[in-house]
Amino acid sequence: MKVQAEFKFKIGVWKELRQPFIKKRHWNEIFKLFKRPQMLYDKTFTLKELMELRVDEKYSEIRYIMQQAKREFKYEVLLKNVEHPYESLKIKVIKFKEVDGK
Repeated sequence: MKVQAEFKFKIGVWKELRQPFIKKRHWNEIFKLFKRPQMLYDKTFTLKELMELRVDEKYSEIRYIMQQAKREFKYEVLLKNVEHPYESLKIKVIKFKEVDGK
């Protein structure tokens, strides 16, 4: 029963790591936790390697990074929503009229 609970927990952690809001910079922080920054550049990163890292043992630190990533993602979406209406807006800038020859 304990083995099943542990495995279920690990699967939950792995699922969380698949979130689209986790960017390369967040993965870099996660790999630094395990002193494996070179993994960031490995295009063939597998579940087996993730299991070998024992991410469940650093869950609280990983969770903090993921929460940070989620907040950053929300701000990015908010900024895009503010930015979008103004993208097609054109502002004509005219020279201010000089007063009294100054």
